[in-house]
Amino acid sequence: MVAASHTRKPLYSVVVGSSNGSVHVWTIAANSRSLATDKPRHCVFSESGTGVIDAVAFDPNSNLVFSASDTSIHIFDLRSRRKLRSLYKRQPAVRAILLLPPAPDGTNRLASINSSSTITIWNIMTGQEIASLAPPIDGTAVYRDACHNGNMLALLCGNRCLLWDLSVSPPTCFPISTSSLNIEQCFIDGTNLLLVSRLIYVCYDISRPMQPLRTHKQTLVLGNPLAYRNRCFAAIVDRRINIIATTYKVPY
Repeated sequence: MVAASHTRKPLYSVVVGSSNGSVHVWTIAANSRSLATDKPRHCVFSESGTGVIDAVAFDPNSNLVFSASDTSIHIFDLRSRRKLRSLYKRQPAVRAILLLPPAPDGTNRLASINSSSTITIWNIMTGQEIASLAPPIDGTAVYRDACHNGNMLALLCGNRCLLWDLSVSPPTCFPISTSSLNIEQCFIDGTNLLLVSRLIYVCYDISRPMQPLRTHKQTLVLGNPLAYRNRCFAAIVDRRINIIATTYKVPY
């Protein structure tokens, strides 16, 4: 598992979770001279008894490193190079870690998603569970992918995309059926939600989630989607990285 981030200092940081339970962090100054000549600083965190690392995350503002293995989440301080605490609950294995913006009261929050697509929101500093959001659907809800833009969190599970509005209390869920699309990945950029499979992409405008979601589809032959910014996404097609615009006109 890999997580990449950079700060305004500026620094580039790459976090990698390994199969032996260790977490590696490489950091380097983000100017052209440093990238060409300097050797990245390397830090290794390990926790005894930890198995394969299933998810990692990095907060460049607090310099905290997060890793998930089985049902536990470990938090490390990159400055002191020490472990701060572990988060644990009886649940299926954790598959994703997402850093959320602070709550209105200033609480620093972390979201973890387990293999059955239940979202747990944690207080990072105290380690206490703030909320648990179970998927409001019948049948299997196996986790596939997730992304967020702060207030909205999209979660692919089973044959649906669950769009959670985290700006309200309690959070509200809007299910989107994807049964006929075989969606593999999701991205959020601003108010645009992009669902991508190898043969099709679907764009949604989520600026007004209480209204019917507006959509546009176009059939393509795609490889693995890499990123989504400014209504364009990058995908590997025939061993090349293609930039594909998703700009569309919406009838009202």
